[in-house]
Amino acid sequence: MKQLIPHFYPNFACIASRCSDSCCIGWEIDIDPDTADYYRSCITDGDPFSPQLSQKICWESPAHFLLKEDDRCPFLNQDNLCEIYIHLGEQALCEICDQHPRFHEWFGDYKESGLGLCCEEAVRLLLESGELSFLSRTIDEPADDQPFDSALLSAMLSVRQQMFSLLKNTNLAFAARLQILLRYADAIQQALDFADFPALTALSQEIPAQLFSSPCDFTDSPQLLLSDLLEFLASLEPIDPRWTKRLRKLAQNLPQLLPLSEPLPFQNLCNYTLYRYLLKSVWDGDCLSRTKFAVLFTLLCRLLWLALPGESTSDLPVEPPTDSRINCIKAISKELEYSEENLQTLLDLSWEHEEQVGFLSVNSLSCLSAFLF
Repeated sequence: MKQLIPHFYPNFACIASRCSDSCCIGWEIDIDPDTADYYRSCITDGDPFSPQLSQKICWESPAHFLLKEDDRCPFLNQDNLCEIYIHLGEQALCEICDQHPRFHEWFGDYKESGLGLCCEEAVRLLLESGELSFLSRTIDEPADDQPFDSALLSAMLSVRQQMFSLLKNTNLAFAARLQILLRYADAIQQALDFADFPALTALSQEIPAQLFSSPCDFTDSPQLLLSDLLEFLASLEPIDPRWTKRLRKLAQNLPQLLPLSEPLPFQNLCNYTLYRYLLKSVWDGDCLSRTKFAVLFTLLCRLLWLALPGESTSDLPVEPPTDSRINCIKAISKELEYSEENLQTLLDLSWEHEEQVGFLSVNSLSCLSAFLF
């Protein structure tokens, strides 16, 4: 099987107790059936670890770890290390614990993998590894048997490559790249909606020249759009209650914005989000809302970075600590990507806003791109 991975993927290793956060806190973790059966087999008389396995796991389907009152996994010790790993070994971890924060997408004998940005070590690698690129390698894994449209996959791979190249085009201002990206995704979506494969094929080979020169008609105030956007995000069910407070504070004190001095981190963020989500359109035909989500993710990172100490309170740009930037991206990813309900709400709303011209319309996101970048 062929596997595509980000160039920094092989360098990832969990930093365990050195992490300022923990993927073992705040999440209800289901245990896959095979691992649950293994844990049951480990419960034997006289084994000192058996009582923990029997008492700290809910065995009802799906089996899951019984979180403590502070939402910590019951097997996370005071040093933020896993007792299952310590007593039973790495091979005893359940599927979620073993794979997190990795994500995968399968298309027959082709697989794409990456690292979720809710993990601070994954964010650090993305920010500190230079321009984003991808590696192809062969792995020993059987092909997935779920049927898919191979011609559509080929077209969408080409579309995504066009998007990657556009976002790397430093001859264009970064705001212009985001605006063209949105218009291009809109054109792709029309071809998908009408099952116009010749048009999709043509678009996948080249971004039409007219999309580079189409004027943007901004009728809404960007400050009002930002206020509406932040208020909406604050209304979603948070994973971390501090997220809602952070958004409301930001809405009350939208920072004085500075010129962008270095677009590469945002270019990488947008391309990486497209890498993770765009090919899901092969399954459901939805390219536009996922492209909007990539732009929204990028804009939110920019906005939260601007609010960091030193970024927006001086006449001259002062770089905030890298850890602060990492935590911004991690918080956005955790709240919007790792809550399936919140992510689906945003994807659905992007379609409604296209009809009602809300803050997630192509025009509104283009307006915000010009304002923030």
